[in-house]
Amino acid sequence: MLLSFSEIQKKVKCLGKSVGIPENDLHIFLSSPGDGRPHISYDNGLYNYIYAERGVEFFRKTTGSKEELFYWIMSDFIYKVAFQYELENRVESRDGRRVAFNKVLDLMGVISDEWRLRAQREIDDILAKNQYTDTLKLK
Repeated sequence: MLLSFSEIQKKVKCLGKSVGIPENDLHIFLSSPGDGRPHISYDNGLYNYIYAERGVEFFRKTTGSKEELFYWIMSDFIYKVAFQYELENRVESRDGRRVAFNKVLDLMGVISDEWRLRAQREIDDILAKNQYTDTLKLK
């Protein structure tokens, strides 16, 4: 049985609190806000996690697993937090993803070891295609 939207909201707030994301930053939507942020819909007993902008859908993920849905939702929020953290703690001449990805892994690990491992696999896939690009600062 699929969770109601209010049940999803409640769980997202709980997960967000566990990693220190303020409740006001945990916006999820039942219909597209029209600005590229994702929304959730239900179809044939499945959850859809849809990204759309100005009425045009550009990406959709579908699952029957509430755990998978929560991973997708929290991953979006955690990456946002991690890259904001990197911006505030930038290390010159270092690829910013080094700091951000470590923060992602730390936060995912707070939720579960399984989520941390999954995030690590995703980061490894990203880095296999786009390696870190640190720059040397010449004096």
